[in-house]
Amino acid sequence: MFCGECGTENPDTNQFCKNCGNALRKAPVTEHSGAPAVPVPVPQAPVLPVSNPGTGISTTGKIAIVLGALCGVTAFFILPYLLGMIAVLLGAFVLYKKNKIGVICILLGISAIIFDYFYLQIIP
Repeated sequence: MFCGECGTENPDTNQFCKNCGNALRKAPVTEHSGAPAVPVPVPQAPVLPVSNPGTGISTTGKIAIVLGALCGVTAFFILPYLLGMIAVLLGAFVLYKKNKIGVICILLGISAIIFDYFYLQIIP
């Protein structure tokens, strides 16, 4: 190995030049074969589209949601026990179809029944 400062030849084991004392840099060792290196392609996993279950509502589910909400709201004014139970059943149907909007129908129906029960107890 040669010193980069003064050009003196030094043994490969030396860290400093024996002539000027400058730090020696070791040249990177590269083994060069006759053929150029070909990069190896890295296999990649296929990209699959992400699907969100429960976001697509079927036509039957939409109808059940609308009817359940309508029955739940109407139950506050007329036939609270009948319409409240229908709202609860339609909400359970929608919830069974893996759609969390059915909880709204269930809560509307139950709250209409409870409201009517206490309303009749307070004001005869």
